[in-house]
Amino acid sequence: MVKKLSIDNYKSIKGLSINTKRVNVFIGEHNSGKSNILEALSWFSINALDKGVFPEMFRFKSATDFFYDFDATKPISIKTNEFSLIVRYAKNNSGSLLNHLEGIIFKSDASIDPEKIGDWYNLQGKLPNHVSFRLQYDGTIESINGGIETPFRTYIFKRLKAFQNNFRPFLNPPFGENIPSLLISNKSYQERIRSIFSEKGFRLMMKPTENDFSMAKDVNDELYAYPYASISETLQRIVFYSLVIETNKNAVLVLDEPESNTFPMYTKQLAELMAFDQSNQYFIATHNPYLLTSLVSKTPENELAVFVTSMKNYQTTVQPVSKKNLSKLLDKGVDFYFNLDKLVKS
Repeated sequence: MVKKLSIDNYKSIKGLSINTKRVNVFIGEHNSGKSNILEALSWFSINALDKGVFPEMFRFKSATDFFYDFDATKPISIKTNEFSLIVRYAKNNSGSLLNHLEGIIFKSDASIDPEKIGDWYNLQGKLPNHVSFRLQYDGTIESINGGIETPFRTYIFKRLKAFQNNFRPFLNPPFGENIPSLLISNKSYQERIRSIFSEKGFRLMMKPTENDFSMAKDVNDELYAYPYASISETLQRIVFYSLVIETNKNAVLVLDEPESNTFPMYTKQLAELMAFDQSNQYFIATHNPYLLTSLVSKTPENELAVFVTSMKNYQTTVQPVSKKNLSKLLDKGVDFYFNLDKLVKS
């Protein structure tokens, strides 16, 4: 589990360091840097360095956009007690800057410090459990070298028109293209989605040979099937986030506004699933009072951390909300969003 997180020189974050718990929630005004914190963690996610996924997971126009104040002379550093990332401008043997960046992800307890090593492409045998890569100016990922498995999984809802055969035992980050494979291979997941559809009077129709599934209605013993791509976004989101939680175990789940476009009742249900889920750790950004108050009321006090993010002097700052003020948050209800500054006062 991630117990500590520090981020330096990343986008709006000049430097921050926080202690984290099982459920970590970031609240604050728009453009305060909540998403940048989650994006920093997303570098550790499965599939994050995939060439097709990277430009959809990260927000940038050119690679220098990742650096605080576009200052690429200072490296980006993202560290947890488990894994660390460094991104810097690459240099040749004489120390001159090259026209690309280089990055490395490694275990935080490594016996050698990659920051003190010039060449990250000859570390095999010296630094086990690492992956290095090049990042071109336009944001293209190249020359991935090595390999490392992390528990980080960033999920982003996306309307999908087609699925992929992927027999991972959990929803494939970040977009979940393997939903049919999961439902076909696991009856409990299938039952979960069946119950979601049945609440609306519909049935789940599996199509194993097509690697697809539909929502169907029964009219006089005739089944009328609606392609998954055609059903409401709210229902698709409920399916997606239910499987995020159901299919993952011992994972660090990164979710940016998972409550978007959902009815308050489902937002509350989603929050309760996360609050009671002892098998995963969560990093969540939200503007939604229903999600936040449900998380605060249902998550054990010693397992919850709420942080107020704000922008001061063009820098993202993060302040934890005390246990005392968390109880006040529940008393105020929706009104607390109009007084976020009071939540971080003793």
